Amino acid sequence: MNLYSKILSARYYYVSKTNWRHPYIATISLISIFHSLNIFSLLRLLGFNLLDLTQEYFSILIIGTVVIIFLIHELFLMKRKSLDDRLELIEKINLRNYDYLHLMYELITMMFLFYAFAIAWVNYFFVVLFLVGINLNHHSLISIKDEMK
Repeated sequence: MNLYSKILSARYYYVSKTNWRHPYIATISLISIFHSLNIFSLLRLLGFNLLDLTQEYFSILIIGTVVIIFLIHELFLMKRKSLDDRLELIEKINLRNYDYLHLMYELITMMFLFYAFAIAWVNYFFVVLFLVGINLNHHSLISIKDEMK
């Protein structure tokens, strides 16, 4: 199993601990959104200004990109094994490390977005606090939940 599959499986494991209704959809949607942000940042650096589009085209582009990336995950990655099957191949000790790797990916994605769209770096501090806070809160809730069992 490659590193990307391990990171995706770890994210699924932690999302399934707190989102018991639709962890699969939540995991793939979260990852698809961050991939879309990277695509938009890359387009911006290549000279395509997304902000010049009308609101309708902008919305269609954003939603369409997320849906296409979601379908790519579904077709190519999930066709072989389910996320639950992949979790059995990973040691529980390493799941947290892989989830922290995804947090690093999220932070780098946001840094790339801020750079590409020339957003004030002071705001990046709040984004970092938010993403790290959500991740730590998520892990602490799961640890407390596991200890109570």
